[in-house]
Amino acid sequence: MFSLKDAKGPAKLYFDLTQTTFKGLNLIGYKEFDDFFIKQVEDCLLPFIHFPQLKNYMEESSLLLDVGFGGGWPLFILSLLFPEKRVIGLDARKKRVVAVEEMAKELSCPNIKVFHHRMEEVLLDESSFITFKGVGSVDECLSLVGSIEPTYVLFYKGPSFDEQEGDKLNTFLKQNNQWKLIMDEDYELSTSHKRRILLFHKRKNVPRGTKKDLVRASQLI
Repeated sequence: MFSLKDAKGPAKLYFDLTQTTFKGLNLIGYKEFDDFFIKQVEDCLLPFIHFPQLKNYMEESSLLLDVGFGGGWPLFILSLLFPEKRVIGLDARKKRVVAVEEMAKELSCPNIKVFHHRMEEVLLDESSFITFKGVGSVDECLSLVGSIEPTYVLFYKGPSFDEQEGDKLNTFLKQNNQWKLIMDEDYELSTSHKRRILLFHKRKNVPRGTKKDLVRASQLI
């Protein structure tokens, strides 16, 4: 199993590149590697260590997708966990797309492809596992997902989630028969003592009729 120890090498190379070649892009807000590793890399990877059932859903999916990937995390974690699968990143910021594309080459992650698209512009026409980290509210993000194949969505949320979004999400799920919450877990990051909340959803019903002007995920190569 890919571990925190295994992640050290790729993470250090990434960090060094953000301090040199890509310094002007502000891909991360950390000046020390240990802070970056604990608060970014460890944070992204621990869900798949604590809850191995998530990897079972990833194995069932032909496409792994990170939306609003920013500096590239958890996009790179998805690639490192499953180097044999297609891993796609979508981001609205063109400069980040270009930078992360170059980073993927430096980190030897050839299965990563990144695109300057928003989620609502893409139709998932193959089984997909999606991650959202630090990107909008859960109900708004789920509303943007268009799919005609089995779809799973994992959200990374902070300790204030229940207070800020809990009631809103419950109302959304009651009014929308497309999505089911199948995992709601929280835990403490091992070294930073930050509380992390994970919300994992499955699409229950595939809607009939889709917009024909959407970009199909299978064509993003």
